[in-house]
Amino acid sequence: KEMRPIADMGQVSSKILHLGIIEIIPEDPAKSGIISGIINIISDFNIGIRQVMVDDPIISDSPRARIVTESPLPGEALPLMRKVPGVKGIIIL
Repeated sequence: KEMRPIADMGQVSSKILHLGIIEIIPEDPAKSGIISGIINIISDFNIGIRQVMVDDPIISDSPRARIVTESPLPGEALPLMRKVPGVKGIIIL
């Protein structure tokens, strides 16, 4: 099988591409359901997802996840995301 590099769109300015970019800081990166909880909230606002990138907790000292959405998220999504079990913090980039 051939490995290919994947562009991390989370590193691109959201203002340039008019995308939404959020970074999720987990309490425990091994806890299941964090990403699905965030994605459910995003889908409740009818916003499509372009990319999900997750740091490997074995390689990274401070693993995080980045989700790139087709449009910026509304302000009312942020408090809902912070209530997802296992979320320590959310950063909108």
